[in-house]
Amino acid sequence: MNQESVCIVIDSKDQLTTKVTMIEEISAKILLLNDPDQINEIPSEKNPHLILIQLHDSYRRPLYESVSHLKEKWPTCPILIHTTDTQNPHLLLSLASGADDFITETCEPDEFLARVSAAADRLHRKISKQIVEYGDIVIDSRQKLVIGPKGKVLASPIELNLLNYLAAGEGEFVKKEALKIHCWGQIKVTDNALHRKLHAARQLLKEVSDIVQIRTKYGVGFTLSDHQHQSISRLAS
Repeated sequence: MNQESVCIVIDSKDQLTTKVTMIEEISAKILLLNDPDQINEIPSEKNPHLILIQLHDSYRRPLYESVSHLKEKWPTCPILIHTTDTQNPHLLLSLASGADDFITETCEPDEFLARVSAAADRLHRKISKQIVEYGDIVIDSRQKLVIGPKGKVLASPIELNLLNYLAAGEGEFVKKEALKIHCWGQIKVTDNALHRKLHAARQLLKEVSDIVQIRTKYGVGFTLSDHQHQSISRLAS
């Protein structure tokens, strides 16, 4: 970051004083807010380089709703959630709604700065691959759409991550644990949660394509396939 960098810190209980000091040490201008809704007062042209939000229940609306709004306003800005409870359901919902990572109270300065940098790098790599074509569908992460011959459907961030990751495998099977880590990061999720998202993604694909589908190989994993990729897989085997 440089002297022109702007970081937005949202915290109504002054729990992020230490993290604010860390950010100040890397020469970033800080905008301190008490509630995510105050973001509406900041013009989009500000284009912050980081948004750090303290997770607690004193905000006017659920945090995950605010995260979704922030991602729509600044899709290229990393959002980090600061929490003292990694099992808080609002953390999982916020990550599913677009937050890029989370940090805890015990996070040391070096780890904090590394996480900020890693979140920014992941986000920029993701943005560079906003549109992925697979078979007869297009996965447009910027517009949150999956488009095919039968139409287009809005998809959640988790569904988009899931489909993009499977598409990148080009017919190879992805183990369920790898899929969980890619879609949810450090948050531990159950197999049921993963299967619910897979079911939702399968229903979504049926609405846009007759040939692209998610295949399951029990004990091996999951893959995204169409007729062409299935033929290639058979030839390779």
